[in-house]
Amino acid sequence: MAMRYAVSPIRIDMTTKDAPNGLDEKDNRGFIDVKHWKDETGKSVFQHLTEGFAGDDEAVADGAVLRYRAPFVRVIKHDAYFDAFNLVVESMLNRLSPIWLAYTFADAFVVEHAEQLTAYRQDYVEGEYHQSDGSTWCRQIITSMHTFAKKILNGEKNLPVRPTEWEQFPISCESEKGRRQKQEDRMLAMPTLSLVFPEVSRSDVGLMAVFDGHGGAECSAYCCAHLPVEFVHALNADPTSLEKALSRAFERLDTRLSARCENERWRSGTTAVAAAIDEKNIVIAWVGDSAAYVLTSPDKLRKVTRAHVPSNEEEARRVEQDGGQLLYIQGELRVNGVLNLTRALGDIGGRPMISSKADTLVIERDSSQYLLLLTCDGISELFNTAEVLDMVKSFVSKHSFKHYYDLSDHICRAALAGGSIDNVTCVAVFLRPPQDLWELFSEKPDL
Repeated sequence: MAMRYAVSPIRIDMTTKDAPNGLDEKDNRGFIDVKHWKDETGKSVFQHLTEGFAGDDEAVADGAVLRYRAPFVRVIKHDAYFDAFNLVVESMLNRLSPIWLAYTFADAFVVEHAEQLTAYRQDYVEGEYHQSDGSTWCRQIITSMHTFAKKILNGEKNLPVRPTEWEQFPISCESEKGRRQKQEDRMLAMPTLSLVFPEVSRSDVGLMAVFDGHGGAECSAYCCAHLPVEFVHALNADPTSLEKALSRAFERLDTRLSARCENERWRSGTTAVAAAIDEKNIVIAWVGDSAAYVLTSPDKLRKVTRAHVPSNEEEARRVEQDGGQLLYIQGELRVNGVLNLTRALGDIGGRPMISSKADTLVIERDSSQYLLLLTCDGISELFNTAEVLDMVKSFVSKHSFKHYYDLSDHICRAALAGGSIDNVTCVAVFLRPPQDLWELFSEKPDL
């Protein structure tokens, strides 16, 4: 099902005369000057890595043994590269690294260790499933990161410069475990795919997503790792339609995830809400109850997705037509008395009642759009749209626009303080320069 509404397109230029490009003036090889170039947080790569790996230095000095539980025990040949990539990204985010550096570090790390890890970029071929023992594979990745970081800090290894297109869609992203024992949410925020995929046909396209796992984090982590590569393949095949590319990517992701679930006996699942963005359109695709919002005025934040849940009459009819039952369990409708969602990725034991088919929405860009929010239900289910808007207003009133990258952290913390007991995740995309949002909220209303 696709929904569409049209307005005039807009082009945004986030570049400025003094915007740093990450290049050492004495070096034209395209590498970051790790000690001097600073990102939007005001920190250099050297500072980020030094702070992120400080605990490792202390552990090594004390002779401590790293405790680590591998998320999977078998390595699948066609999944290995981006499984390894995602493990490194998650570890970097846990070290409070900015997400752009997490991606850059992870890609460089896996390339450096590809032979050692037998992790090469390979396309998924349906029907092929080659596996190997991974009992020590995940630990090997995590324990090797400290040495790799040291090589960067010592100047033995270089990181490629951040593409200028990264600045075309300023982002803020945060994910908090909250009161849950485990973190099953995952997030994706790539303002340009060219940071990780130099071969992408369109560097002007960004891809963002939130995945809210249930029954474990296997499926949410898998989708976070492999949606980008499937989207790049689809976009390269047809660069003219973001909607077709994102829909195709979801279909391919579901196919390969279902194979992984069946072979590895994964019984978990995940919601997904993803946005592909260029200068003309925002394309949203989603399954489950994770939500997307667009802010167009100081008093208007619109929720543009509709949750795939049993209380949705259309969804309820489809579930029953597919042979399912809707049962009240402790006051909540659940499909066959189990899941409170009608669509998800994974959950292969619930098919076809639990559908993996994504809905899509195409929003044509215009100058009235300031902000796109993607959230898990730990935010969208507990708080209504007006309350989410109040969280944005609160942040803007207390902080300078120069700290726009902390907006999602504020929203997640506000959700937890407001009573959310779930994992909470938010990806915010500024559709205009961040300063414009601050100016919008500072405007005096007409009397």
